[in-house]
Amino acid sequence: MRKNIITIALFATFLTGCVSMKKYKALETKQSEFEFVTQSEIQGMKNEKETNLLKIKELDAQKMQSKTDFDDLKSKFDALQKDREMLLAKYDALLDQNKNVLSTVSNEKEELSNQLIKQQKELATKERLLKSMEIDLKNKEKTLGSTTAELNERQKKIAELQSIIDTQNKKVSDLKSKLNNALKGFSASDLSVKEQNGKVYVSLSQNLLFASGSDKIDPKGSGAIKQLASVLAANPDIDILVEGHTDNTGTPELNWDLSTNRALAVVKVLTTNKIEGKRITAAGRGMYVPIAPNTDAAGKALNRRTDIILTPKLDELYKLLSE
Repeated sequence: MRKNIITIALFATFLTGCVSMKKYKALETKQSEFEFVTQSEIQGMKNEKETNLLKIKELDAQKMQSKTDFDDLKSKFDALQKDREMLLAKYDALLDQNKNVLSTVSNEKEELSNQLIKQQKELATKERLLKSMEIDLKNKEKTLGSTTAELNERQKKIAELQSIIDTQNKKVSDLKSKLNNALKGFSASDLSVKEQNGKVYVSLSQNLLFASGSDKIDPKGSGAIKQLASVLAANPDIDILVEGHTDNTGTPELNWDLSTNRALAVVKVLTTNKIEGKRITAAGRGMYVPIAPNTDAAGKALNRRTDIILTPKLDELYKLLSE
C-alpha cells in the first residue's frame, strides 16, 4: 500500500511536469524506508524461524521428558497395584486365620489384630499413594497432549512460512532465468541481470538506451525494454521499480532532471507494451547512487545507467505474519 502511494505521488509529480527536489527526496526516502522495512521484515521472519526451531527443540525435549515421567509413573503405579493385591490377599488370609484362632489363642488373636491394623494402615497409605499417582498421571497426560498440540501448531506455522519463502525464491530465480533467455542477444557491457536480496536487478547502460545528455530512447534500447516487457507481462505478480542514474558531470539539478526523465521514458515503453502502470514506480537518482568511482571515464560510464528492479509481491507473506 505504501509503495502504491509513492508510485501515485511520483506519477502526479511527473504528469504536472514539475519535479520538486524536496518532494521528490521525501518520496525517495519513503520508498527507501519501505524497501528497508521489507528486508527487515524478511530478516525478522528468518530470525523468527530460527527462534521457532529452537523452541521446537525445547518442546521436543519437554515432550520426551514428559513421556519418560509418564512411563516411570505408570511403572510405579503397576507395582503399587500388585502390592495392593498382595496386601489384600494377605489381609483375607489373616482374617481367615484370625477366625480359626480367636477361640483358643487370645495372645495370637491380639497379635493378629495388631498385624491386621498395621496391614490396614499400610493398605490405606498405599491406596492414598495410588490415588495421588493417578492424579499425577492424568496431569502428565494432559501436559503431554498440550505440548504435542503446541509443537504441531508451531511446526505447521514454520512449514507455511518456509513454503512461502521457497516460493518467493523460486519466483525470483525463474524470473532471472527467463530474463537471461529473453535478453541474451545483448552484450554484458550494455545489459546485465543479477539476483540480489530476493530481487532481480536488470541494469541497462546509457550506451544501450540514450545518447549523451538525452532522454530519448534509441531503437536498440527500446527493443531491449520491449523484450523485458514481454517477460514481465507474463508475470503479473512482479512489482517494477525503474531508477535512472547519471555520473557527476554537470549540476545536481540537471542530473536529477535527466535521470528522472530517463526513468519516465523507460516507464512509457513498458506501459505501451502491456505493463500496468500500477505495477511500476519510477525514480530519478541523479548522481547520488554510483556503482563505481566517478574519477575516470570507465567509472562514469558504469554510473550512467538505468536499473529496473523486480520484486515478487509479498502480500501472502504479510498476511501470514499478521495472523
